[in-house]
Amino acid sequence: MVMNELGHQKRQIHILKVDIEGGEFSFFEELFQSSNNKQSDLPYIRQILFEIHLNVDRSESPCRRAHKLFELFRSQNFAIFHKEANVVNAQNLFEYAMLRLNPSFFISPL
Repeated sequence: MVMNELGHQKRQIHILKVDIEGGEFSFFEELFQSSNNKQSDLPYIRQILFEIHLNVDRSESPCRRAHKLFELFRSQNFAIFHKEANVVNAQNLFEYAMLRLNPSFFISPL
C-alpha cells in the first residue's frame, strides 16, 4: 500500500485527497475495512476530500452505492462539511469534503 511506501503508518494525516475516477468506492471500503481490523497500523485521517462518480458501476443503483459509502464514512465518525457538483458532469460527479469528529458528536441526547 502507498502508505507503507511513504512511511505513513501510524501517523496522523491532516488531509487526504482522493480522485481515482470511479475507484473511490472500493478504495474506501478497503481502507475502512483495514481500519476496523488493524486500527493501530493505519494513520489517523482528519479530513478526506474526494470526488464521487455515480455512473461507474451499473450493477448497483448509484444512489444505493453512494448511500452505503456515506454510511461507511459515518461508521468512521466522518461528517460532510462541504459538497458541490462538478461542472463537467453535474449529474454524475460530486465533490465532497469530510471531517472526522469525536464519536460523542454523533450521540443524540435522550
